[in-house]
Amino acid sequence: MGNIASTLSTGSMKLNVNGTGATGVKVEGGANGTIDAETTLILNGSQTTAGIVDGNSTSIIGTAGVVGLSTLTSLATLTSGNTASDAMGYITRNGGKLIHNGTLNFDQANSTGVLISGGTLENNSGISVNGTAVNIQGKTLK
Repeated sequence: MGNIASTLSTGSMKLNVNGTGATGVKVEGGANGTIDAETTLILNGSQTTAGIVDGNSTSIIGTAGVVGLSTLTSLATLTSGNTASDAMGYITRNGGKLIHNGTLNFDQANSTGVLISGGTLENNSGISVNGTAVNIQGKTLK
């Protein structure tokens, strides 16, 4: 592992998030990512999430990895037309930072816009959901 942070810009990528509990984009351990406005995100599976930003990281076998300031900037359009019920827009945790500049409009039942669990949300756009728009959890909750 080097000292250079990984970066992602999704451009016109099409992401079909199909499995139960699946995630479209995960940024962690000091990486930086942007979900561009041209990106198509389809949250087909139950309890799917468009993006997670986490200051911590985990290896593919579940061991703790690099810790660092991670940032996810989203310009994506997330609407009920491309989202299943019980979906979540974004999760920011463990010092991760979400900069929301896109559209988040879910009318599906039990949906959540953004879950904040030890992370930061910089919201520059509207969030409208049939459930919880922004869920802020204390540091002792997992």
